Amino acid sequence: MKQPLLYLCHRIPYPPNKGDKIRSFNQLAYLSKEFDVYLGCFVDEPSDMAYTKKLSQYVKGMYVLPLNKRHATFRGVLKMGRKQPITLPYYFDPKMAQWVNNTIANFAIRDVLVYCSSMAQYVDSPQYQKLNRVIDFVDLDSDKWRQYSKNKNFPMSWVYNREFRTLLAYEQQLTEQFDASVFISSNEVELFCELSGISSHSRVHAISNGVDLDYFDPAKVAPMSSSENTPTVVFTGAMDYWANVDAVRWFVKHVWPYVTKQVKQAKLLIVGSNPSDKIRELDAFANIEVTGRVDDIRSYIQTGWVSIAPMRIARGIQNKVLEAMAMEVPVVATSLAMEGLTTTQGCNLTIEDNEQLFANAVVARLKQRKTAPENRQWVIKNYRWEEQLHHLKDLLKSP
Repeated sequence: MKQPLLYLCHRIPYPPNKGDKIRSFNQLAYLSKEFDVYLGCFVDEPSDMAYTKKLSQYVKGMYVLPLNKRHATFRGVLKMGRKQPITLPYYFDPKMAQWVNNTIANFAIRDVLVYCSSMAQYVDSPQYQKLNRVIDFVDLDSDKWRQYSKNKNFPMSWVYNREFRTLLAYEQQLTEQFDASVFISSNEVELFCELSGISSHSRVHAISNGVDLDYFDPAKVAPMSSSENTPTVVFTGAMDYWANVDAVRWFVKHVWPYVTKQVKQAKLLIVGSNPSDKIRELDAFANIEVTGRVDDIRSYIQTGWVSIAPMRIARGIQNKVLEAMAMEVPVVATSLAMEGLTTTQGCNLTIEDNEQLFANAVVARLKQRKTAPENRQWVIKNYRWEEQLHHLKDLLKSP
């Protein structure tokens, strides 16, 4: 008989088409083989409610609540007088709290996995201290808010700095209360311990992301025929996410003019859901295409002669880098985009922060197209989901 497991996610873990959902879905799929999973989550995109049927094959029970972003934002602002992160009232719903209480009582829950700090509020009270509670912070979100605060003007710089301070304090509190805490890389662990002043790492663990190598397999998909012979640069990611928007706009402003001067037929593909207005306006350029959401991202990655990750704000591990490498595509990235990854020696990958050197690296890939099978071999060796998640399973197996 499987042990019951309560799994709390701030966002429905499907479809696995963006950073947090990729990790949460793969956790769910893996853990469902070992546990009877009871999933509690929110849906912030109404169309995602259609995926509850797909998720039912992985869970014993499920509670999915719609999240009205406007109402959630109002709740967060309304509670700013409290010394807590805005994300806590944003993701609080008494109906979710009642479901959590009932599920723990009715199904003899002993193990709890919390995905992201905003969901920990449902099990952080003293009444649950006897449970085996594990929290996956994923990235050090507090530091992401710190980075945001340095790139915004007042009053948003103040709001983001407040979120940094209050969230860091809450992250530290949870690390002390819970049986184990997880981050996506050892870099995140080290930074958290440095910022929070925690001296012992014994209950703080690094569990990386992986890649679905059966899906991201260049042998199973062909590049788009319309662009196959065009020197193409590809960027993938959720295009309403500020860090992605900032990265693309920096690349277009500071790097792309030099690239197109050297390779006149070059094309930039910006591939990802919900492009913001600042991204949509780039579609007006003759040599730039903004796709919006696509059904199969693999053919777009495969079309790229080079994949870019020019991140200037980042935490954790960039799935866009791992997926491109799994598809045997060369990569050019900034150092921030590569934080948390193991050494990439021998890969077709260049790390540059200087805009001219970044451009030179892109141009070199566009002047002579080469696939990068060494990139896929590196991913196979270091980033299989099964190997990454084995440690998480061990943390959740209560005596």
